[in-house]
Amino acid sequence: MEKTPDIQYFTEKYLRRGVATYTEIKEFGEGYGTERGDLLVEALNTAGVRLIDDKDIICSPQTNVLMNDLRLVELISIALQLPVAPKIRRKLYKDVVQQRTFDIDLRRLDYLDSDNEWYYCSPSFNHLQQALRHLFDSGQIPFGKEWKNEKRRESHEYLRGLMAHPLFAERILPQIREHYLELREVRLLIGWIRATGKDAPVMVDIVQAGLRQDGADFVRRVLFSNQASTADSALRNRQDVCFSCPPERRCLPIQNVEDPYNVLAEYRYTDMDTLMVKRYPGLSFERCIACDMLIIKFFVPYSIVVTGKKFMTDIHCLRESTTLLHKNTGRYCPYHDEWPIDSGLK
Repeated sequence: MEKTPDIQYFTEKYLRRGVATYTEIKEFGEGYGTERGDLLVEALNTAGVRLIDDKDIICSPQTNVLMNDLRLVELISIALQLPVAPKIRRKLYKDVVQQRTFDIDLRRLDYLDSDNEWYYCSPSFNHLQQALRHLFDSGQIPFGKEWKNEKRRESHEYLRGLMAHPLFAERILPQIREHYLELREVRLLIGWIRATGKDAPVMVDIVQAGLRQDGADFVRRVLFSNQASTADSALRNRQDVCFSCPPERRCLPIQNVEDPYNVLAEYRYTDMDTLMVKRYPGLSFERCIACDMLIIKFFVPYSIVVTGKKFMTDIHCLRESTTLLHKNTGRYCPYHDEWPIDSGLK
């Protein structure tokens, strides 16, 4: 059976993964047409790929797009450095996409797939590359054509200058945002934010809305890590935000505790499963969260509340005025961590 390049990409992706979800197939048909959707289903059946419910795809730190560590300027740099091609030999471009964890982040963003020999670029990523090249080459942005210089493609200062132009916000950001909003964890998070009914819900509100909407399993997979994150030095120096909170207003485990350091250190240096068993034997995750907001403070990871949140702000999913509470300086509190949806988001 002859397949279009788009169908070929998705067929190979799901074949490597071994499964595809009904939601993915439905969205493919809506995006590319019923006929192509039928061709994809036929190709997957022929290849022996199983179709499963969306809830059966396990969300992990390696796949959860909300844990994306890639800044917007880094995405633009990579898009300009890589050729516009459906697949690229890994050995030729390993240094480009494997800086830090960029290969993992591109996978989380559903822009990249790979095997031992090839990087497979999604149609969405290739469309982004083409749009960037067309905009910068058009002469409408001063110095835009200079991106072809290798050092310019890698210069974040230069790229930020191009990205500050209004045409970038008009033509490129909507494309990135539209793709991002289609990703499963993003859809869930936006749904939970809206379900709070608040203009600027805090993380505590969002977790509670998620528990009501989709249950503890989804909330834990999407928003929590088993490893704690906050600043060691801020705790040791008593500079963490919890120390400045009036004792009577503190979260239950440290309420009215004069020096909460030992309790906070216990959370910082214990994994979540061990902590819940020790402090709340027999209680479910949902019950633990309901009675102990320190679990949200420590176990919603930095990559969600800082780097991922910054990415959402930069592509106008969240308001430009959104505040980041940096865990690495001890500023994070789930009662103050606001997530206001941008007014332009549908």
